[in-house]
Amino acid sequence: MTTPYPRPQLVRPETTWTSLNGLWEFNSTVSGLSTPSFNSSLGDQEILVPYPVESPLSGIRNSTAHGYMWYRKVLKTDTLPCNNAGLTLLHIEASDWNTTVYVNSHLVSTTAGDQRHY
Repeated sequence: MTTPYPRPQLVRPETTWTSLNGLWEFNSTVSGLSTPSFNSSLGDQEILVPYPVESPLSGIRNSTAHGYMWYRKVLKTDTLPCNNAGLTLLHIEASDWNTTVYVNSHLVSTTAGDQRHY
């Protein structure tokens, strides 16, 4: 795997940010955009983020016929950096053209039609 932060001259202190790169739960057998199961595992597949599903580096090296898939990362909130108000800011970059984000089973964001960061 590559270094956690690709530009060493711009490294941030670990107390102010957390990289979400690494192994995530992965399921490519879903047939649509229905809500995922929040109380059970997505299955036994894992994907190495930030690599795309088609990349050998992802560990999957395959795409789905329909293009739908779920990724899941479980984080412990006591290890996440937060501001003085106790809030954590989540940045999502280079997501697919149709991305839905849930936090604690609550829909927090969705985007379709582009690959912008939000």
